[in-house]
Amino acid sequence: ECLGPQEEPCIQDEVTEPEPNQDQETAPDSVRLPVHRGVISLLRIEDQGTTLVYHLGGNLSKGSGYMELRESVVSHLRQGKFKQIVLNCSEVSYVNSSGIAGLVSLRNEIAKLGAEMSLIDAQEQVFNVLARLDLLSTLQYRPTVRRALFGPLHTEKIQ
Repeated sequence: ECLGPQEEPCIQDEVTEPEPNQDQETAPDSVRLPVHRGVISLLRIEDQGTTLVYHLGGNLSKGSGYMELRESVVSHLRQGKFKQIVLNCSEVSYVNSSGIAGLVSLRNEIAKLGAEMSLIDAQEQVFNVLARLDLLSTLQYRPTVRRALFGPLHTEKIQ
């Protein structure tokens, strides 16, 4: 069951290339990945020293795309360089219960590997679902990358 717009399906198989933007073209430590519309998508990954920022899009579900995210995170953490994983959810339009379970599972796996995970910049609808389920602290929600790296937890959406 999707907790998002009812007129949009939860799962689709359409794959497209992301449109280049200025950040993607000029960020040397950024990797562009294909976009999977309607499923969790890895839009790009930014290396910020000991932190990796995953820019996600689509639907946050534990179906298509989730295993690729998990495998990428685990692979990078096993290199030993990274201590923090930040999931930028600014392009995630909705979430379902399996996606939430996947996030909690991913957070637990990251902790076992000696690192931390934070969520940042969720759209209002996704933020409200996480807040209703009292998961903002558990998933270490912060409004921005800067706060994820340096600031306290933030459990109120900043407009």
